[in-house]
Amino acid sequence: MTKLTAIIAKSDGGIACDAECSTSMLSEFCGGNTGNIVFWKAVCQMLNNYELVYWDVNPTEINTKYKALIWPASNDIGAHDAGQGGKGDYLQQINIPLFVVGLGVQAVNIGDEISISIETQRLAKIASQKTTSIGVRGAFSRNVLSSMGIKNTTIIGCPSLHINPNPNLGSIIAMGINRKWNKIIVAQNNIAMQGGIKHFNAEMKLIRWMIQRGGQYICQHPSYVFDLIKHQYNMVPQNIIENLIKLFEINNVKDIVEKFVRVYTLIPEWSYVIRQHDVCIGARLHSNLLAIANGVPGIVVPIDSRTREMAETCKLPIVEMEDIEKCTDMEELKGKIKWDGADAFDINRIHLRKNYTETTDI
Repeated sequence: MTKLTAIIAKSDGGIACDAECSTSMLSEFCGGNTGNIVFWKAVCQMLNNYELVYWDVNPTEINTKYKALIWPASNDIGAHDAGQGGKGDYLQQINIPLFVVGLGVQAVNIGDEISISIETQRLAKIASQKTTSIGVRGAFSRNVLSSMGIKNTTIIGCPSLHINPNPNLGSIIAMGINRKWNKIIVAQNNIAMQGGIKHFNAEMKLIRWMIQRGGQYICQHPSYVFDLIKHQYNMVPQNIIENLIKLFEINNVKDIVEKFVRVYTLIPEWSYVIRQHDVCIGARLHSNLLAIANGVPGIVVPIDSRTREMAETCKLPIVEMEDIEKCTDMEELKGKIKWDGADAFDINRIHLRKNYTETTDI
């Protein structure tokens, strides 16, 4: 019997959750961020024969049962990275071919010096030793890993860029940018607004435009967004409630959630909703990437090195927070979008797909 490839993921298309699902269950099912659902789908879509596993499966079983292991990584390298020792111990025991895709570095700005724990350095070095080449998000991640002595890296961006196989996808996105935007999705920034007043003002303006046109405020992370949609407001930090009221300029958080706030855990439902809108704009990468996969412009608002690196690597449309603050309406904002255009987008997708295929040559 031909052995399958194992993929470390919770799902390959999302998770159907009923009212009985607790917040902790919802968060666990999507790896703490619903964007993972999109990422996992993209990785699984690249293969015909696979099975899903997770970190709780015994490594001996992985070595015995499967021919290879794919680890869809994330922003595992950064100052936030305490506790990576368990993953390092796990990968150390893997004896079959390992393929690492999407490993990234998180910092405030590209080029920042960051403090990386010994545990995380060990994890990265073990991954490097176990694989031919680590698929990384972009040049910043590659350079940080290089400074740690890890040279076998390949820039692949995000596999979610390849969910839609249309070779002319860039032209569809270009047409979407040029047409009138009637209904918009805002892809949630960090509601805690740790970035300060600049983040707050830009988010408030996007929300105001979203309310005026009709649309949704799609959230992905952290766990309190699940408490919000379950109307468990007593479980949500008070500063988050206060920020939502300020951002939406509506005094009742229940009204805000019922009318506008959404969290999706199934790709088909999420995609259907996206297609009812004209544009997605905001800080969440995978809301924007899923929009692009559905032929709807996804405009990234970079808030840190992670979002900027991915947007630049994948040649996604970008608009800066400062420009959102300055613009009086969304039509004016269109003139502030930074994008290399349809042809550059499509050519780059071919290049990144080639890199991905070479990195995961199973």
